[in-house]
Formats: sequence, structure tokens, C-alpha cells
Amino acid sequence: MRKIRRAFIALICLLLAVTVLFFTLENKQQVELGFLGHSSPSMPLAVAVLAGFVAGAFFAGLTFWLPLGHYKRKVAKQAKQLVLLQEQLAQAKEQQKTQASEPKSQATGVVVADTAA
Repeated sequence: MRKIRRAFIALICLLLAVTVLFFTLENKQQVELGFLGHSSPSMPLAVAVLAGFVAGAFFAGLTFWLPLGHYKRKVAKQAKQLVLLQEQLAQAKEQQKTQASEPKSQATGVVVADTAA
């Protein structure tokens, strides 16, 4: 199953690479981009579009990657709490075993008087 998934992902990557190659070869016309009164040097259309795609993918990945630090810290804190709770549980079990193995004393401190005599 894992090999099939890897092959499928590789096939999709190959198709994407071929598509990008054809896009680049078909869009060689020179363009100038303008933004806020500034213009870029003349470059092929494919370069401008691919640069926009790469920048968008970078920022999209960044927005998903940044919150992961919060979750990693939260998981680390919970792992520490889990270790402490496991230690406390082990100590409680040990105390329960020692209390169960100790013989219970016969003297309870209660004196019963026999009045039948």
C-alpha cells in the first residue's frame, strides 16, 4: 500500500513538472510588471507567473508552519505531566502493595466487657 501511494505521488509530481515545462516553453513573450508606480525589468511571462506561484506557496506554507511551534510546546508540556502522573501512579501502587502485604494488627483499641459472669 505504501509503494502504491509513493508511486501515485511520484506520478503527480512528474505530471506537474511536465505541465510547468510546457507552460514555460509556451510563454516566452517578454512582459514588464508594474506595481505602485515601479516597473520590473522585461522578463518572460513564465518567469513572472512561476515566481508568483513560488511566493504564494512559500507564504501559504509559512502560515501553516508557524502555529506548529505552539502545538509542539503544548505536547512537550503534556508529556512532562504524563511522566509525573505515571510516577505518582507507580508510587501509589507500591504503597498499596506494601499495605496489603503487612499483617493487620489484632488490637483495634476497642475493649469489650463480658457481663455474663
